[in-house]
Amino acid sequence: MSIIPLQSMVDEAIDFMRGNEPPEGYTLADSFGKDSTVLLELARMAGVKFVHIHNRTGIDPPELTVFGKETRPDVLYLHPRITMWEGIRKRFPPYINRRWCCWEMKEHHRRDLPPSILVGIRAEESWKRRRRPRISKIDTQLTHFKPIYHWSEWHVWEFIESMGLPYCHLYDEGFDRLGCCVCPMITSSNMGKVNQHRNRWPGFYRAFEHAVTWWFWNMAWWDRFVWKRPERFINAWYRSFKVQPSNQGIQRNAKNRVR
Repeated sequence: MSIIPLQSMVDEAIDFMRGNEPPEGYTLADSFGKDSTVLLELARMAGVKFVHIHNRTGIDPPELTVFGKETRPDVLYLHPRITMWEGIRKRFPPYINRRWCCWEMKEHHRRDLPPSILVGIRAEESWKRRRRPRISKIDTQLTHFKPIYHWSEWHVWEFIESMGLPYCHLYDEGFDRLGCCVCPMITSSNMGKVNQHRNRWPGFYRAFEHAVTWWFWNMAWWDRFVWKRPERFINAWYRSFKVQPSNQGIQRNAKNRVR
């Protein structure tokens, strides 16, 4: 798809939104990132009806939040049902394969909003996203529609530049994807992204480690047995271990073992 001209991709995305538009219109979920910036402009160009929303997680990059306030003055903010720190204390730190945080903080939906949701998801971003269809059911009521599903990153930036659209300056500072500052999806064995985020937003990481330490001593009897100290558990979390479905202990990849 990366060799298809930009205008062809624009026309196809507009036709996709018009062709699937429900009578009540869409809900357009805007993260304030580059893909959402493209999605919002395309929806306006298509002339489809939509309610413009932003899910406020409370752990978004402050720079991204400011950018959204400056460029999306009429967006409807949806607030999370629970904060990240409350969720850790009541449940556990979210893992890559058990991300309760996404549902509680970003993916819950108000019943008074249209159930057909426009999202800026692209297949190029991950193999999991490639496996899901362009129109995908979330549950019995909600459906995701992905107008820029086939777009490459080249298409996204070319569209932004050609239309003169503003975007968050964090992209120019080496942040390739903008989401929650503390997220299990950025953890890895080489610690690169974690350190990038931790150095930029240390306050979020102090709050995260404080919440995890409380959970470790008050809730995580098995993890106390395995890790002995909360700092060892936190270091393993940063290195992206995987939790067993029973939540009884940690199944670590050999390459990520803590020494």
